[in-house]
Amino acid sequence: MGGCVQWYLDGPHAEQLKNHVREQQEWGNAVRLIDDQEFHFLEPDFHPGKFSAASFAEHEGFANPVSTTDLLLKKAQAAGAEVLYPCEVSGLDVRAGRIRAVKTNKGEFNADVFIIAAGVSTSSLAAMADVQVPLIPAPGLLVHTRPMPQLLHRVVVGPDAHLKQYRDGRMVIGDDFGPPKTAVHEYLNSQPLDFPDDSFRDLHQQRIL
Repeated sequence: MGGCVQWYLDGPHAEQLKNHVREQQEWGNAVRLIDDQEFHFLEPDFHPGKFSAASFAEHEGFANPVSTTDLLLKKAQAAGAEVLYPCEVSGLDVRAGRIRAVKTNKGEFNADVFIIAAGVSTSSLAAMADVQVPLIPAPGLLVHTRPMPQLLHRVVVGPDAHLKQYRDGRMVIGDDFGPPKTAVHEYLNSQPLDFPDDSFRDLHQQRIL
């Protein structure tokens, strides 16, 4: 929970960041614009170059999603929950406007209450009950490094990438929030499990690095 540092070099994105900070402040969020000196104080080993606007959101942070999921599942099981995985939902039994059962490749399960918490698959599952959830998938990729000395102390969001570093030294580098419309990204819109060949993988990997 070390906070998040974000910056833009110039242009309309810098003004957009300033407006975003003002909006967040009106909502009561602990975020503020920072200068070069404070940026260096927050991330002494990171050198973004000359920027037009930068911000620090002190109440933000991150968690390792795999470790967090494993911990949540173990805690749920310890509390008496049963975990079925893999288990694919094939349909819902909807009667009189209520979901009575969920149909899966491991059988049909009845329950009084159902919760859909399926990330970008939420829309397709909810549609089985004629419920529209307006989510737009945003495909992207992450580069995971080997463990290295501590270089980052917070989430760092720049104009081309966002970065974070786990306690074991591994760094995670992601694409910017508006990646270019390349063949790689068009392919990702189909939500594949892997790249079709190594050339696609290498192209994206090298661009991010």
